[in-house]
Amino acid sequence: MDFSSLRMRRQTDHPVTLELHTRFWLNTWRRRTGKEGLTLADLPDEALEEIASPPVDFIWLMGVWELSPASRAIARQLAHKSPEYRRVLPDLDPDRDVEGSPYAVSAYRVAADLGGPEALAALRRRLQARGVRCLLDFVPNHTACDHPWVREHPEYYVGLPAERPAPDVAQSFLVDTRRGMWRIAHGRDPHFPAWTDTAQLNIFHPATRSRLIATLHEIARQCDGVRCDMAMLLLNDVFGRTWWPWLDGRGMPETEFWPEAIFEIRRLWPDFLFLAEVYWDLEYRLQQLGFDYTYDKRFYDRVMTSTGEMIRAHLVADWDYQIRCLRFLENHDEARAASRLSPAQHRAAAVLLATVPGMRFWYQGQREGRRLRAPIQLVRWPEEEPNFVLATWYDMLLALQEHPALQQGWWRLLSPERLPGEDEAYRNVIAYRWDAGRQGRLLVTVNYQARRARLRLRVDVLGISGRTAKLRDRLSGKELIGPGSVWFETGVELNMEPYEANIWEIL
Repeated sequence: MDFSSLRMRRQTDHPVTLELHTRFWLNTWRRRTGKEGLTLADLPDEALEEIASPPVDFIWLMGVWELSPASRAIARQLAHKSPEYRRVLPDLDPDRDVEGSPYAVSAYRVAADLGGPEALAALRRRLQARGVRCLLDFVPNHTACDHPWVREHPEYYVGLPAERPAPDVAQSFLVDTRRGMWRIAHGRDPHFPAWTDTAQLNIFHPATRSRLIATLHEIARQCDGVRCDMAMLLLNDVFGRTWWPWLDGRGMPETEFWPEAIFEIRRLWPDFLFLAEVYWDLEYRLQQLGFDYTYDKRFYDRVMTSTGEMIRAHLVADWDYQIRCLRFLENHDEARAASRLSPAQHRAAAVLLATVPGMRFWYQGQREGRRLRAPIQLVRWPEEEPNFVLATWYDMLLALQEHPALQQGWWRLLSPERLPGEDEAYRNVIAYRWDAGRQGRLLVTVNYQARRARLRLRVDVLGISGRTAKLRDRLSGKELIGPGSVWFETGVELNMEPYEANIWEIL
């Protein structure tokens, strides 16, 4: 069954989203203003102008919910022992700089140290006045180990009464519940060790599903959309394979969780946005179950490790799939792009990110070229010298996001051609066109390799034949002028430097 009708009605198919680590962001402004008790409601206008200026459409406030005391204790204990924290922050003070994981939620209530629900509501109103919508986290696979449900409703979880043998004692914990002693599994991705500060929810249990949907209703009253953590783990077949030893013969539900949940929320909030964190090539499947956007990890992997030819092959996918992909170069789970890519490659990758179809996603600190990835439990990050060259590049790309062609234009992937006597380098040039008619047309060319490439590229746009044509690069100011009929029929010749990237205006 196709649940695509559940999708949100969008103002643009290609919104820009910025992820903020909420506690770090707020702590930064506490230091800048000298106000230790600053809340989300008290942030100065300067703070919002810095993040919410056009063309940002969504701000994802990562980690606003009440943190688990148990998770905080685990994180601080780890910080005392683990070299990772001090490698990032040499002057670490675990008791001040480390909090619990934002993904070990103890209650879906805005944390008191951020100002509580009223402070978030005030911030949301100010963002809305700037045309920016707010995304929050929904973590449906697990809760914190000390979430009230654990003691009150152990049946909501993957677990067994303590007197029964458990399949995996090492990745579970004992807890005294209102139904006696239970052993409950820690949440996990089946490919990795368990998250020891979490308790695994049982998505096959009808009451668990009902409570999660009720939780979504509570969240939907406070924001404009949710980023659903590890959304593919709730698919019936994925969940069944992961947890079958614990399920005691209980069968798989007849329906998937996500269409039911999305339908229930959309009945009251038709424009509420659902964004899925998803891996394992399950993106299309979750799109079909109603998600507006899904992570595109394959795009990320190819940009980081592969060639232009492989990136281009990924962009051959159907349009309806592509406009529902979230493209990123970094987020809180990945290494910083500036630490993985050379400066020239980073600039080329940023051009791709800013101009491919779908949601264009940026992470806090990406613009300034931060190189150190901080664990999400850290609420203070190390000082790093901003990369002003990269910041200027990003500023140009962000300004271009408002171009009509990149907002709602018609997109077409182009095929570079080899010039006589040249080698195969042309294959690693990625080229595509955005066309918004009289509102403007753009031609994007990216030589994604560490060598020069000479090629021919057809500029087959209406009205170019029979006149002198011009391409002006919005990034460098470089211009190419030539006969429109030749460009239309056989193509313009391009000589591109390693990792050269252009956004040509077709004039």
